[in-house]
Amino acid sequence: MLSTKDKKKIMAGKAVISLTTGLEDPERVTVAFLVALGAAEQGRPTLMFLTKEATRLAMDGVATAVACDGCPTCRCCPGHRPW
Repeated sequence: MLSTKDKKKIMAGKAVISLTTGLEDPERVTVAFLVALGAAEQGRPTLMFLTKEATRLAMDGVATAVACDGCPTCRCCPGHRPW
């Protein structure tokens, strides 16, 4: 069994973003995706934990809405807006 110290070493530098809202709260979704993107760009292993309405964002064709005029596109797939 791992000690608390060993567990902290394993988790150091990793990012986990939890999101419970979907397109009903586009600002919260946008912030969550931008935080995840920033962590991934820093080279951190990054995980998004989606629950409740946020699970719909992972379904084909759902995460294609535009949250606002001028919102950035996802850099991993040009032209696609993940929120």
